[in-house]
Amino acid sequence: MSWDNIIKAKKKKPSRDVSPKKNTPTPSRFSATPSPSPQGLHVTKFYMFMKRWLADTHTDKFLEFYIPYPELEGRERRSVKFALEDLLAVGRFGNQTPFPGIKVISLTDDEMELEFDDQKHLDDRDKHIENTREVKNTYWWLKSAPHDSEIQDAWHRLTSTIKKSKNWRRVMASKYGDNYWD
Repeated sequence: MSWDNIIKAKKKKPSRDVSPKKNTPTPSRFSATPSPSPQGLHVTKFYMFMKRWLADTHTDKFLEFYIPYPELEGRERRSVKFALEDLLAVGRFGNQTPFPGIKVISLTDDEMELEFDDQKHLDDRDKHIENTREVKNTYWWLKSAPHDSEIQDAWHRLTSTIKKSKNWRRVMASKYGDNYWD
């Protein structure tokens, strides 16, 4: 019996994992413990969520809460693209670093393909955190680390589309029928 059958996962596909099979994490000065700042944990949580959301397989429990990328419609895919392009440093200028461990192969209105590398994520995570607005600046409106406004913004914009309970277009269609928005 394959592991797909054991965890009862359904196959989906818009990403690939190029990580080596065995990782030995390098300690981060931003890791959850014993460091005073758990910002590294927040960066890694977002990375792992993206990797899981774009994986080939999903459990029924995951699919109960989230809409996989292949099931999104044109308007929803465009929304996901806008939510992720700033965070993934698509089209950025200057010294801003892309999100650690995620290489953008394609990010358009109709297609998204990302490449995930766990070791590169661990190696580049501290550099990414050091370049965040919260670590570099002391603006009064920015929360201090571990809050990362770019990750939080991308998370809120992304979940408003891919989380079933927050996707109002789908919520209204399920309550009032598919023709509600027409």
